Amino acid sequence: MGFWLQGKEGRDERLCWAAGEGSFPEQVRWFKEKAESAIPGWVGLRERCLRIMKQLPEDECRRLYNQLLVQIELHLSGSRGLADICIAYGLFLEEDYPRAFIQASRAVWSYQMGKEALLLAGTGRWEHFYRADWLANLDNTISHTDTVRRFLRIQGDSPDMFLRYKQYVMPETEKHIYLENTHRKPLPDDELARCLEKVLY
Repeated sequence: MGFWLQGKEGRDERLCWAAGEGSFPEQVRWFKEKAESAIPGWVGLRERCLRIMKQLPEDECRRLYNQLLVQIELHLSGSRGLADICIAYGLFLEEDYPRAFIQASRAVWSYQMGKEALLLAGTGRWEHFYRADWLANLDNTISHTDTVRRFLRIQGDSPDMFLRYKQYVMPETEKHIYLENTHRKPLPDDELARCLEKVLY
């Protein structure tokens, strides 16, 4: 995300170990394909785990969640988030900024789901266990992804962040006559993304 937002060209040397020596768009495409191919397996494993949990006593169910399902949730949400941010980059290159904004928002939401899974697992003897999230560092990932989302929101929008709402979301009957002081409040990123998602997907 940093390489992208800094407007660098060529390839990101830090990604060569995995994605090879190709251009940055090729590296991003490699990560996108890897992430997308992983999602069905994590979804299937999650569903099997949830089915088993329904058959277990409450304490064993909790143990299975804390020791296994939370890891599945992290990998699934991480795979989805990575795929979504890669898709956002591709749409950005195509200058399809509204859809890129939606995809970056989906990435934020996916990473937040991973964070929520950790918080749910931190109960009983596992209380505070996942608080030291230094390796995955979901807070940092969410922050970076949100920065990308905010960057994408300003691409092609008006300075007051109202153009996208007016163009895609505002009812046609209101587009030509509306009171600037009551209808021009820009929506928060999450809300705008949800509204755009309904219209553009």
